[in-house]
Amino acid sequence: MSTHGVWSFRTETGYARLANGALHFSSDIQSYSRGQLAKLKHASRWEQLLLIFTPVAFVRLLYDSVGILITSSATSTVRSGEFFGVLLMVAGVVGVLSLILYRSVRSSAKIPLADITLVQITHEDRELTIRYERDMETEENTTVARTDADLQDAIEMLELKGVNVARNPSYERN
Repeated sequence: MSTHGVWSFRTETGYARLANGALHFSSDIQSYSRGQLAKLKHASRWEQLLLIFTPVAFVRLLYDSVGILITSSATSTVRSGEFFGVLLMVAGVVGVLSLILYRSVRSSAKIPLADITLVQITHEDRELTIRYERDMETEENTTVARTDADLQDAIEMLELKGVNVARNPSYERN
């Protein structure tokens, strides 16, 4: 339950830790990749195709663009404007996608414990749905614990801090 001196538990996309009166969520590239693979296993067929096709299409686009760059630099009939246009397009696409990936991987959230109204637990999926008040509106944040032990750690941590945790009625506590 504790790593680095704070209460924490592992999630499918990183870690959640309890510190300074708030629940902090953070992710890293390894956990993000593991979470994407877990999503792939439980996704519908259309979502699986989309999750597989998107990186393949991106790699194909990048491959074709680099091929154009190599061909246009070797061919004397191609104007230098076309070469630099394709080069800028490739750099732009790679830059934008890198920024999107970085922001999604390094995303973090902070929910003050005082704002949490309910944590709904779905044991079958190891899912925690956290309902909290922010700016006079109820919001939700759903996360998935990596293992059953991580889910149990999360439940114990939150209950010890006085958070209202609602379990499945069919769940038998060990």
